[in-house]
Amino acid sequence: MAKLKQVRTCFVCGNKDKKENLLKWVSTPKGILPDLRCVVDGRGLYTCENKECIKKLYSKKKFPEKFCDEVKFVFSLNEVLVLIKKEIEKSIFHYISLSWKSRNIIKGQNMVKEILKEDLSKLSL
Repeated sequence: MAKLKQVRTCFVCGNKDKKENLLKWVSTPKGILPDLRCVVDGRGLYTCENKECIKKLYSKKKFPEKFCDEVKFVFSLNEVLVLIKKEIEKSIFHYISLSWKSRNIIKGQNMVKEILKEDLSKLSL
């Protein structure tokens, strides 16, 4: 039986999407913080990963009672945007590294020329 994709709703705009396409926010004793890798257990809410939804989340004055008692963010809006950017960069570099290790990426002008001479089907763009 195929595993169903878990669908969540953005707390800010109401868009529905797969869980892995949204940003999870968790409530901790210190305050609300983004769970970029979805590893923190407990109740969370989700937002789209765009700046507009994140900015609107920071401007909200009220959250569900089950989520948190007091609206207090651990990080400032700018700190969260920097964290998200760094996480995206890390993810991109990770996938490039995996592709490089599996020889799916060719780098260097001379190596590309040699591969093209051998077999055009080996070139991945």
